[in-house]
Amino acid sequence: MNNRDIDQDLLFKILGTFPFFMRTIMHDPKDKLFRGISKTQHKTLMLLYFKGRQHMSCLAEYLNLERGSFTPVVDGLIGHGLVRKVRDRNDRRRYILEHTQKGQRLVEEAIHRLKNRLSKRLEILSNDDFNRFIRAVEDLEEIASKL
Repeated sequence: MNNRDIDQDLLFKILGTFPFFMRTIMHDPKDKLFRGISKTQHKTLMLLYFKGRQHMSCLAEYLNLERGSFTPVVDGLIGHGLVRKVRDRNDRRRYILEHTQKGQRLVEEAIHRLKNRLSKRLEILSNDDFNRFIRAVEDLEEIASKL
């Protein structure tokens, strides 16, 4: 085994740690802001916020969904008045998704709540642990960009 082989324990840590952080930081069962919105719809709204207007096919690919599976996700968001489909001026066969004002406000409120929830959860850390956490996130982001 060379020094770049991933052993089972490390794989378990990777597969367990990231979802744990996402669940711990992102999820609050008492928060009803996204009531009636699926996790995939929630992720779609957040992606649109951080990446801006996107082609439906790009969003589906990013979410690892087939285009046919993504259409009901989008239809639900349109039904809630959170996004709209706009024909691409350069290719009339393609659609671009963008937030409505209602969708934009919802995501902005969600981000505000997430920042507050994360700040509260990180309060228990010492300054050293907090700084290590920030560095670890920055290191992971840099490394992930190389993969």
